[in-house]
Amino acid sequence: IPTFEAVGWIVRGPELIKTSLDRMMAGQFVARDTKMPLLTVKALGFNVEAKDAHYRWQGDPSTGLGTWAFSIASIGLPEELMSGLTGPFSPQALGYGAVVMSMNGTSSLGLVENLAETDTDVTISLSQMGALTIAFKVGNIPPSLFDALQAAQKAPESIDVNALMGQAQTITIGGLRIRYDDASLVTRLLDQLVKTEGKTREALIAEAVQTGEFALLGFNTPEFTAQAKAATQAFLENPGWIQLEAAPDTPVSVTQFMQLLGSPADALKLLKVSVTSGPPEE
Repeated sequence: IPTFEAVGWIVRGPELIKTSLDRMMAGQFVARDTKMPLLTVKALGFNVEAKDAHYRWQGDPSTGLGTWAFSIASIGLPEELMSGLTGPFSPQALGYGAVVMSMNGTSSLGLVENLAETDTDVTISLSQMGALTIAFKVGNIPPSLFDALQAAQKAPESIDVNALMGQAQTITIGGLRIRYDDASLVTRLLDQLVKTEGKTREALIAEAVQTGEFALLGFNTPEFTAQAKAATQAFLENPGWIQLEAAPDTPVSVTQFMQLLGSPADALKLLKVSVTSGPPEE
């Protein structure tokens, strides 16, 4: 049983639980400051240890809505798992020892005209390798969707996918950002490919860029393709960071997005999707 320290633990009485969102939040552990020195969980048959987890919350005690900031100092990947990874591109072959993961981020949950919205930003880092950041803003989430999700948790066999999709049509996407910051992984992968493929680094980069360009041909978006090509080439030549971002002028509903699935160029334009990269940051 994990040991933790919580300050300002919020327990809500039955009189405050009126909606499906209230019921969902009542089932969550919410405290102003929570520290957990060690948590061991079993995943894929291995014991995974997370150390020094810290959660901080600010918000409305009557609803549980607010903003969370969290961090986990280290998540050790089991030695048995790592030793089972073999081949020329395994962590050991690339020159890595023990691989340790860490996480940090923020997340908010609020209500606007009785519709939920969230703004989340999470970074997952692998020691010596690199870091992946995923951030998104989602709004107009109807309360009825929480009822449906809770019912699905209780009886998974009764999930009505069509009904869930119907309730999700009003949800809006306010933004999305996926960024990778390289520490050494891309450089080591390229060096290993030079050895295994017998090609120069320049030839490998040219092939990778060409493959990406070919994959985007069907999108019929010359400007976006040129931008993605330039960003990818610059990143591979000098691995720093590379980012895919959707930053629409106004939030885009799921309905709007679904209507444009057959027209990738219009979808990319509506979402204002861009690919950028830059050199390593100090």
